[in-house]
Amino acid sequence: MKTSKKLACSLLLVMAVAWCRAYGDVWQDGTPVDSWFSNAGKIPVETLGRHYVITDYGVEKDSTKVQTAEIQHVIDVAAREGGGVVV
Repeated sequence: MKTSKKLACSLLLVMAVAWCRAYGDVWQDGTPVDSWFSNAGKIPVETLGRHYVITDYGVEKDSTKVQTAEIQHVIDVAAREGGGVVV
């Protein structure tokens, strides 16, 4: 029984590798995956626009408080002003 389980697992592994090699660069619908999607490089945050520091908008440095509304306010301000990075 152990041999048949090992054989089945090995076969599945071989099939998975073969599938990845054959279809690894396309989405499930067959469209190609853009190269930017696979880019795992770091992006300098400074290039992403204005920074909205949440503590500058009244959010306290207190992890015991629920401050969802205050944080959402900062996100809304950033959106109204054209976007940026909420930190």
